[in-house]
Amino acid sequence: MLLIFAPELRDELPRILDSSDLRSALSNLARAHREGKHILSGPATLLRQLSEASALPEDVHGTFKQLKEFASEAEGSRKIVSYFVVIEPREGDIHEEMEGDEARRCFRVPLAYFSDSARAQASRLVAEDGSDARVYERAAEAYLRRLGPKGLSVRSQSYGGGGDSTADALRDHARHGPTVCIVDADHKWSSNEGEPSEGATAANARKVTRKLAGKTMCIVYSVPCREIENLLPCELVLECFAVTDRGDFHQRCVRASELGLFGGGPRVDRLDLKKGLCRKDYEALSNEHPQRRYLARVFAEFRNRAPAPTRGWCGDERRCGGDEPCECVLFAGLGEGLLECVADRLETLSAHKVGEHLLAAGQPSAPAWTAIGSLLFAWGCGYPRTRT
Repeated sequence: MLLIFAPELRDELPRILDSSDLRSALSNLARAHREGKHILSGPATLLRQLSEASALPEDVHGTFKQLKEFASEAEGSRKIVSYFVVIEPREGDIHEEMEGDEARRCFRVPLAYFSDSARAQASRLVAEDGSDARVYERAAEAYLRRLGPKGLSVRSQSYGGGGDSTADALRDHARHGPTVCIVDADHKWSSNEGEPSEGATAANARKVTRKLAGKTMCIVYSVPCREIENLLPCELVLECFAVTDRGDFHQRCVRASELGLFGGGPRVDRLDLKKGLCRKDYEALSNEHPQRRYLARVFAEFRNRAPAPTRGWCGDERRCGGDEPCECVLFAGLGEGLLECVADRLETLSAHKVGEHLLAAGQPSAPAWTAIGSLLFAWGCGYPRTRT
């Protein structure tokens, strides 16, 4: 993360250097930069004074001397990250605010916050499970490779929250250091149009951020779909399972691909890919609902290609209604395990190739993947250790 010393620290430097806690904070920040966990910057005059301060360790002197030489370069990063930190000499709470008219957020943090070395460690990424986190990490690397500045890396510590316990995981990790939580929005189709509401996982995580406001640096980002599987490009999914011995699973993926159910977009980003697609899934929607019209067209177009149920496709009698299992199944669903297989595949690909899958122009879910990559780049950016 980009951490910037506020100019006001220059006037308070004698007091800061006289405090063992604040000296520890300076040392922790310098080491975090040197280890590539964050990017540290500030006014050149302040950095020079810190590089010459006898109260600080010798290795910290060297880091601040190097920082002074690259101060303008690091300051330029402020214009390309969506989140950054300004470190101030005051005491009190952490404040989050918008910077100007740009879509950038700034945390204003007391220097004393970093006197605990854990808070200067790499930012923490909390996702709903480990597979989600692995996919998000690869999206961030692809974003940096494709759209980010050269000479930087993305560093973060990733943790799976465990679905319903994601809010608890966020609460625990945010108390220790900068934490970004990414969850599925759990948007669902309903009989009414309009703005969809977030599911319980996202709502509970947001409650945590409100309770911790002023004491921690943490945010929640909900991916605007039902679940992250909705955003997987068709080519990527088919590539994953074409090389496995799970023939039936591959055929189900091919079927979903034929139906146009992968890759996101407003028509299918609320479909439960784990459950599958039945006729009654769309018949519960109002006649004016755009998803009903789309799914009815899909049903009419593809039902002649799908194996008919034992009693044939039901017609006007709609015999599979209520709570009974629907016989008119277009797509049997992929169940659990899809995202884990995709995460395994992404880890074998270069960041450039991952970018071709996730960030390609014209790919419906590319804006969502770009937003995820940009967010994690901001929270995890640092120089490679060889540079520092």
